[in-house]
Parts: sequence; C-alpha cells; structure tokens
Amino acid sequence: MKGRIPRQFIDDLINKADIVPIIEARVPLKRRGKEYVACCPFHTENTPSFSVSPAKQFYHCFGCGAHGTVIDFMMQFERLEFPDAVESLAAELSMAVPREESESVNRKPTPYEVLHTAARFYRQCLRDNPRAIEYLKSRGISGRTAAAFGIGYAPAGWHTLRKLAGAGERELIDAGLVIRRDDGQTYDRFRDRIMFPIRDRRGRVIAFGGRILDQGEPKYLNSPESTAFDKGSTLYGLYDVLQADPRPSSLLLVEGYMDVVALAQHGVGNAVAALGTATTQAHLVQALRIAPEIVFCYDGDDAGREAAWRAAGSLMSVFRDGLEARFLILPQGEDPDSIIRMEGAEAFRQRIETAPPLSTFLFDRLSQEIGGDSVSDRARLAERATPMLRRLPNGVFKRLMYEQLSHRVGITITPDRPAPLRRKEGFVAGKGIAPALRKALRLLVRNPSIARELPDLGELETLELDGMRLFLKVVEFAKVNPHSSGISLIERFRDSQNYQHLLDFVKWQAPSDPAFDADAELRDTVEHLRQRRREIRASELIREAKQRTLSDAEKRELSELVTPTAG
Repeated sequence: MKGRIPRQFIDDLINKADIVPIIEARVPLKRRGKEYVACCPFHTENTPSFSVSPAKQFYHCFGCGAHGTVIDFMMQFERLEFPDAVESLAAELSMAVPREESESVNRKPTPYEVLHTAARFYRQCLRDNPRAIEYLKSRGISGRTAAAFGIGYAPAGWHTLRKLAGAGERELIDAGLVIRRDDGQTYDRFRDRIMFPIRDRRGRVIAFGGRILDQGEPKYLNSPESTAFDKGSTLYGLYDVLQADPRPSSLLLVEGYMDVVALAQHGVGNAVAALGTATTQAHLVQALRIAPEIVFCYDGDDAGREAAWRAAGSLMSVFRDGLEARFLILPQGEDPDSIIRMEGAEAFRQRIETAPPLSTFLFDRLSQEIGGDSVSDRARLAERATPMLRRLPNGVFKRLMYEQLSHRVGITITPDRPAPLRRKEGFVAGKGIAPALRKALRLLVRNPSIARELPDLGELETLELDGMRLFLKVVEFAKVNPHSSGISLIERFRDSQNYQHLLDFVKWQAPSDPAFDADAELRDTVEHLRQRRREIRASELIREAKQRTLSDAEKRELSELVTPTAG
C-alpha cells in the first residue's frame, strides 16, 4: 500500500499551483475586473455565474453553489479522489509526489482504519457462514455482486470484535461498532446480520448497515452518526456508481441497500439509496451535481408514495433549469428488488423511461387529493400548488410550471415578482459557530500570519462556545505556520467536518476601508473572548461563595477577575 502524501508537500503544491491556468485549461475563462468568469462546468446555464479569484485562489458558482480550492476543482471536474487529484495536479506542475514511510505500529488507528478492518472481518465471516451465503442466494445475489459491494456477515456473538487487529475498546466505540452500557460493559452493535459497508466517494468505509437474517426488529440497523458518517448527506452505492461511470447521465434513487444491490445484480448500475431516512436536500444537491437527472423509485405502498411526495417537496428549492426529475411509483406491494426479479431488467428500464416528470407527478398528486374539477376544486388546486411553486429557483422551469398550473385551473397565474437582489457588504458563513468566532476565523482564513502576536489562548478552552475548538486549532496551525496561505490552512482541515465552514469563510470580503486593520480586529476579538471567559468564571465563583467558603486560591482568583485591568 502506498504511504501517505506528506502534508508539507500538499502545502507546497497548493502554494505553487495557480488556480486560474489550471481551470482555464478545462473551462474557457473571461477576465472581469480582478476575477475570471465562465459558464459553470457543474450545471447547465447560459449566463456566466462561475467565478475564479486569483487573489483568493478560490472558485465559486453563484448558481449551483459549487466552490473550493484548486484541489476541490480537480476532484469535482475530473471525478477524482483526493490522492488522485493531488497526483494529477502535481504531474501538471512537474512535481514528484513523495510518500511517507508507514507510521509507528503504536499509533492508534483512525475510525476509517477500524471500519476498514471490520469490513474485511465481516467479509471473511460471510465466507465461513453457509447460512448467510444461502440467504444472499435466496435473494438472487451472486458471489460476484456480494464481493463488488463488500457485503459481509456479523456473527451472532456479543464480543466477536474484541480480537479485531489494532483496535481497542475506545476505537471500536468511536467507530460505532461497539456499544457501552450504563454499567460500563460493552457489546457488539451488529450481531447475526448481513453487513453492507457504506462507503464515501473516496471508497473509504464510513459506516455499516446490517440486515437481520430471520425475523426480528429492527430489520435494518445502521451505524450511529460519527465524525466519519453523516447519515443525512450520504448516499449508499454512490461510490460504486462512480467507479462504473464517473459522469452518469442519471441516478436512480431507491429506498434500501438490497434494492441497490439487486438492481446492480441485474445490470441496472446507477442506483443509490438514502440510509434509512427521508431524502434530504443534502442528498439531492449531491445527486444533482453528479447527474443531470434523478429518477425517484419508491415501493408500491402508502409509505413509498408518501416518501416520494416528501422527496418532491425537498426537491423544489434545489431544482433548476437544465435538470430533470421523474417519479416511478411501483405497483402495490412491489419494490425494486422484487419487480426486477419478476419482470427482468429490460421491463424495469421501460418503467423508468415512462415514469412521469416532476410537473406531472406534482399536479396529478394534488388533483387526486382534491378529487374533483369544479371551480372550487380548481381554486383549491391553485391554493395548494402555488406555495410549492414559489420555492422553485427563478428560471424557465419555474415559469413553465406556472403555465401548467394556469392550464389546469383555467386562469393565468404568474410567479410573484422576485425581490431585487442587493449586494451584501459582507458574507456571513459558519452557521452554528458563535458570531465572535466567525469574525476571528474569517480574519485568520484571509491571512493566517496575523495570529503570530496572539498570546497563549489556553484559558479559552473552558469557554463553551460553538466553534471554539476549531478556532483554537486554526490559531495553533497559524502560529506554527505563519507564512502559509489561507488556502493551505484550509487544506489542513480537509478531512474534518469543519472543512466546509472554512471554505465558506473564503467568500468573505474584507472592508475596503484603507484604515481597516485585521491584526487589531483579531486582537480585539480575542480580548472580547478572554473578557467573556473572565466574567463567566467570576460569576461561577460568586455563586460558589454564596454556598460555601472559598479557598484562598479561589479568593485570589476572584479578586483578580473583578479588578479592572490597567489601560
């Protein structure tokens, strides 16, 4: 196995790479002021909304929201995983990619490594368990298909993972494989289940889904969310789809693991599934960036029809011109697994081809619920449909949807005139991060060198603010690497759940006032945080003093906290 790419090399690569010629070699750019623009390569548009900033070494599409560094662009445009994107970019710059030697055997494994080892263990257990193999055969799954999806089997024992090489109890718990009871005892989360490894776009195992072999509840059990696994934005089977076709023309969105696997078994290899949860906007945005068409395929029961309707609602605010969505509702009592085994792949593909588009699905569903065609019924249709149509992004599709509604109700209905767009003076990023920390982070991302003169911030570790741990890590990096660029700083957090927050901070524009002093702004913000920490600690000690006698050390601390500082 190749060693890791050294972090210093990635920093050097980013600092040497100029994002403009890298993108311009793939997308025609036109200069507009200090930036470059083009029609976005990630969605269909006629007016350029894709912007490249040489100053920030950053790209952003105001249409679909795609944005990131030069490495993000290589990954998204070329459909590459991170190491491959680094290799490709380095080759363009005639830089040889070094590899680190294997790390010490005493290093604790990461959750990804633990999950990878568990997946290998489960695959071996499947090979050794005739009952589990027979179950897969009864579902029509061949050994080749099971191997392609990495399917395994979790033994029935309560402590089978204790012998997992290199993983201790803490690592197994962090990976979601082991549960600790209130009495401190632990046991395996997955027992006597067919195991479906859930892989991210890089092919790393990030979680598992387990299906029980016999009767019992729950039928399907998923890993808990973790630093590696976000259920609301992960699509099962996406890695396999992209391995077969990096630029699929369509994605088939189904409900379960077995649906994805069964469809692939019969040659329908573009199916993905949400993981035991409703289809979210995060799922849809991800899918529509990969393929211009989604076909929603749901089970032929009440739950399936309701899931399709909820998906249509989620789709409205992320749908845009140039995309297509269709809804395939199967016959009563059938699911993709059963219908393709019964009818065959060709008949199933024919069902996909004839599935109604979003417009037909939406208006037919509302008309069926209303149940009539009187004047009052048509008024109710307009009343029910209009709020949904308002959520569509402005464009040709939205206007055509209003035309269809007008045809159905017999009068002309037009979209409300959109409010005029106003240029914002600043960009607010990092939703979920405390405002003071947002301010500090956007300053640091813009120029890490301003952290050099900051005092030790260890005292702020006790200040419970959303984003504090991220802020302290960013300051620590910036102090050690004062000459690094903001993009280099962000790259250090690529595998962190905070990477997207830091990317968003790049969009922020500093005030154009020549008197603006970023160093002073950061010092003031840090001093505000330190003062807030002192006030909270003083309040704690004052409350304690009402309950008991403070120690001498606590009295001195309280005196220092409430004494005004000089200046």
